[in-house]
Amino acid sequence: MCAGEYFDCGRFDRYRFYSAVIISAMISKRRVWELLQVAKPGDHVGRVLDVFLLTLIALNVIAVVIGSVDSVERQWGFGLEAFELFSVIVFTIEYLARVYTCVTENRFAHPLFRSPPLYRQSDGLN
Repeated sequence: MCAGEYFDCGRFDRYRFYSAVIISAMISKRRVWELLQVAKPGDHVGRVLDVFLLTLIALNVIAVVIGSVDSVERQWGFGLEAFELFSVIVFTIEYLARVYTCVTENRFAHPLFRSPPLYRQSDGLN
């Protein structure tokens, strides 16, 4: 009797291990993609992320409008710039996460064609 899922009587099964790692990474990538889309009913984490991003956008608009007043800029300039830097970092991370995880969606899976199945149907080789 061998212990462990990836060991076969003392031999390490690389194929099963790497397959499991790739599948778990794809599931994680898919979940991040789902979180970055509009939240589905019952997805509380997605809803919190949506509300956070929308609130951050609204606060950025307010900060830019308020920061355009000279007296406010003189008094709160450093705080407004720090908030702007924080916002840029958050939006950059969000954008990079969208680019990295978009390949889990079929329509973005191939870099040149909408999706490989559509390409295969239109090339006349079927």
